Amino acid sequence: MSLNFRKARLGITLAATVTAVVALSPLPAQAAIFEKICPGGTIVTGSLACQVNYSGFPGGTISFDVEQTGSDTATQDIILASGGRIICRTTYKAVDPPRSWICNNVPRGSGTLTAAKRPYNVGRVAVRW
Repeated sequence: MSLNFRKARLGITLAATVTAVVALSPLPAQAAIFEKICPGGTIVTGSLACQVNYSGFPGGTISFDVEQTGSDTATQDIILASGGRIICRTTYKAVDPPRSWICNNVPRGSGTLTAAKRPYNVGRVAVRW
């Protein structure tokens, strides 16, 4: 057998072995983000809450973000709900910088993040895992 043929055969065997090992390796967990930007308006046309729905959550720990424009110092509610029940609840103010919170023991499936806001403020809410 020639030396070049042996090298070629060894290369093919190594490539097949590496491919098999890579194919059997577990895939990393997939991350997801559900986000919504809620425009501001007038007292008549603006919304009083910014809400985003999420689905496909595997269960466990979830992170949620809230950001709002405005100079209001009034405390606003943020509610993460799933299956018709409140899972996490906290507060923030429009003057606060963008913030994130962690919520543990969230059931798998779907839910809703709702952040109250003034009608004239622009808001952004996001749920991620």
